[in-house]
Amino acid sequence: MAQKQGVAHIALVASRPDDAASPASLQKVAYGGAEPLAKSGEEPPVHSLRQTTLQTADKTKLREKAERQSQEAHNSERSIRAELTKQAMLAIEYCPEIASAWQTVQKLPRDYQNCFLQLVGAKPQLDAGKLTARLLAKYRKELRPYGNDEANNALAHARTISAAAEAEFMMVYDLLGEKVKPAEILRRIEAKFGPTQQTRNRQKQEREARDQRALRQKTLEQEARKQAVRDQKAREQKARERKTQEALEALKALEAKMQEAKEQAACKRKGQEALDRQALQTQEARVRKAMVQEVGGRYSAHLRNLALPILLTLLAATIYIVK
Repeated sequence: MAQKQGVAHIALVASRPDDAASPASLQKVAYGGAEPLAKSGEEPPVHSLRQTTLQTADKTKLREKAERQSQEAHNSERSIRAELTKQAMLAIEYCPEIASAWQTVQKLPRDYQNCFLQLVGAKPQLDAGKLTARLLAKYRKELRPYGNDEANNALAHARTISAAAEAEFMMVYDLLGEKVKPAEILRRIEAKFGPTQQTRNRQKQEREARDQRALRQKTLEQEARKQAVRDQKAREQKARERKTQEALEALKALEAKMQEAKEQAACKRKGQEALDRQALQTQEARVRKAMVQEVGGRYSAHLRNLALPILLTLLAATIYIVK
């Protein structure tokens, strides 16, 4: 029975996180703080195990009681804060002075806002303007705690990285003071925690500048390609116009030659017609002379005058048909 109680107590002690888990400490606790027996075969006294178990139970109860009290205190404090906040909101709702001060405090971090609400809720009759001024002064002092503007500016830049970067900057500056310049501390802070907002803005501006240069270069290249295409089209258009002009000139030359040929043909035809008419007239004269001679011997003058036009007409028709 005693061995079972000892084993159970050792398991209970091993399960507690705030106790040591080494075999020596477990044996020491199991035997009531006394050293274990030299011989492993001997059993510890029963009353020692019972006393140790009771002490452990008492400690557990005390710890649980302390935890309950801490939780109750926390709940009570939270309830009080909630009640004070509720009263402060009522004061803000009905008092213009407090409402105006609250609008200013709302621009501060959450801790300052909670402080304002708790103080106003606990004592609404206080001067809200003076309270706001004190909170603003405290906040400005927190933002720029040093008498050195360079250190304050560097701290402000570190604050834009993270709370851890801000805390480390303050720790290093308070530790080293003037041995290391704030700019050098900030440079190392950036290397460790990341870039500040100023560095990010500068990098963003550099990226935008590079993008703008790249865009301008791309635009210039596109415009150059378009201009090259336009120039090529203009050259091709000029070449087509030149070929068209040459074709028109050749056509005009051909038309001129054809017109000249037509004129030459017309002149030649006119000359030939004149020759034909002259030949016809000559032929008519010969025929007339021959007919006059032929008819004059056989018929009277009156008949010759009647028949001569008819014969001449028949002769002209015969000549035309023959042509």
